Amino acid sequence: MAVEEAAEYLAETDVNACYLRAARAGNLEKALDYLKNGVDINICNQNGLNALHLASKEGHVEVVAELIKQGANVDAATKKGNTALHIASLAGQTDVVKELVTNGANVNAQSQLYTEHPSVRVRCVSRLHGSTPIGFALLDVEPVVFPLIH
Repeated sequence: MAVEEAAEYLAETDVNACYLRAARAGNLEKALDYLKNGVDINICNQNGLNALHLASKEGHVEVVAELIKQGANVDAATKKGNTALHIASLAGQTDVVKELVTNGANVNAQSQLYTEHPSVRVRCVSRLHGSTPIGFALLDVEPVVFPLIH
């Protein structure tokens, strides 16, 4: 029986990973198919990234909007405490930022510990300097994000 349970777990894990890949790739139809077949909309990978986080990072506004409509937790946080709004702000995804804010994303959500912005040589340790989506937008190389969430 243990072998069957292990095989079932691996199959479920693979389906979850495929769902997350579909969201990251912007494949809305495929992501919705996985949801229709019972995948948890808020399932996360080992880093705590869910479909909303991944679609937000890549700028897939239609996927983000539909995931929210289907019940995705707009303020779900990764293991580092980043929400989809943090991630979209860091990635300069202004249309996604608008969609998230319009749908109630918390602009004051705090990351845990610290976050590094890959294009800026700054590590934000203080909760006052860069650990909220607004702080991330200020660090962003795309200055158009800040006015959207301020």
